[in-house]
Amino acid sequence: MIEFLKSNFKTGDLIEITTDSETTQGQIDFFGPDYIVLRLSNGQVKGISASSISTFASISSDTAAETGSVPTEEAKETPSTATPQSEAEPSKPFTKYKPGDRVPLSILAERDPSLLDDWSKKGQTKKRNEEAVEGVREAYVQAKSDSRKEDQVVVSPIGKIVQLRPSYQFGFIDTPDQRRYYFNRADLLDASLRDFSGDNIEVAFLPASNHKGLTAKAIVRPQTIDKLLDIVMERSTSGDLFRSRNLLQMIAEKYPKNQSTKSILDALESVLSKGHNREETEDSQAYDEGIGHLEDKDFEAALKSFHTSIEEGVKVEQAIKQAITTYVRMYTATEELETKETTRHAALDFINEKKSNLPNNISTLFVLENAYFALGEYSAHIDVVEEVINFCAKKRDIAKYIFYLRKAAQSYYLLGDFGRALDSAQEGLEREPDDEQLIKLRDMAQDELNIRLRK
Repeated sequence: MIEFLKSNFKTGDLIEITTDSETTQGQIDFFGPDYIVLRLSNGQVKGISASSISTFASISSDTAAETGSVPTEEAKETPSTATPQSEAEPSKPFTKYKPGDRVPLSILAERDPSLLDDWSKKGQTKKRNEEAVEGVREAYVQAKSDSRKEDQVVVSPIGKIVQLRPSYQFGFIDTPDQRRYYFNRADLLDASLRDFSGDNIEVAFLPASNHKGLTAKAIVRPQTIDKLLDIVMERSTSGDLFRSRNLLQMIAEKYPKNQSTKSILDALESVLSKGHNREETEDSQAYDEGIGHLEDKDFEAALKSFHTSIEEGVKVEQAIKQAITTYVRMYTATEELETKETTRHAALDFINEKKSNLPNNISTLFVLENAYFALGEYSAHIDVVEEVINFCAKKRDIAKYIFYLRKAAQSYYLLGDFGRALDSAQEGLEREPDDEQLIKLRDMAQDELNIRLRK
């Protein structure tokens, strides 16, 4: 609600807010994280929480004069230059909106014209993704109808998952050449692996690497190419186009002559490559340089590049998130205490300044949750991580659900709220009774509570 009000009003605007118990008119004095402060006609200020707002509406200066609301500073300074009522343009009727209403883009764009451009870009991306899915579907149907014998070849394993549990957020794969690959649970594309428990599980995957080392993408059990193409279609239909491409690339690397894989991969690549022309590449030069500096662990240079990208208005959301990540990595990599504390304050100042520019979605919550926890801002972390836990519970993502319950329990414990730390740990143990970290957190919290009881 507060973000919505910010997009439609600014400090100094006159507004009428209705709550469950009263209606208040006044001049906007300040926007808080979850409240708004109004300056009333008598000069006093009043804070109203976002959760209590039922409806709101702008009010004209004429209405303000009748009701005794505070006039704007501009009206105070230049009373003689006010436009006579007979010459003034008729004011547009203001529609009252309440939480959950759909607001026309044209109205929002009056407050922030950049929204039209953002909406256009999102529409283009959506159209491109829909074209990609349709292209994959056509190639997939054709491959199925051709029923090639080569599609019945079983893709052989190239490594073994060391240990897998439904609650594990990440893991490792060992290969016969003594290499160990890190993987994130999101890259387990085979549904049979997602809720599986076991050790030394044979898998095929696409080898990759990043600044941290070797990583595994598109992880599946050994099975026929035909079955793997079914997974490609399933993931594409759900919108996971880039992991679909990873899986197709894995098959193509092992079986470069397979026509079914090649035709589907070509169909996907032809659409995903649209719009990535030279002009767009040049526009994102600062952002791309920032990514390069980040991979090289040149954090100062990375931050400078991301700040430039934000100032230029290019990839603003991505640049803000990458800058936050850079601050966190710089903080954790610093050992000198004074420098570490300076970095921490700089990071928190940046987050507080820029987080209102980020969309209110789960991706943003993931970034903020990680940053607040790493920077030791545990109160702010609790506010965010509880939302993340609820999201994971709704999605029935056990691994993330357990993972973030652990982090919530740690934050509560470090804040000295041992009762809630105990509750979070026990909630996780109901789903994963053998989780060693949760058991340890539960016991630590219980010990602290026992000490308090004895005092």
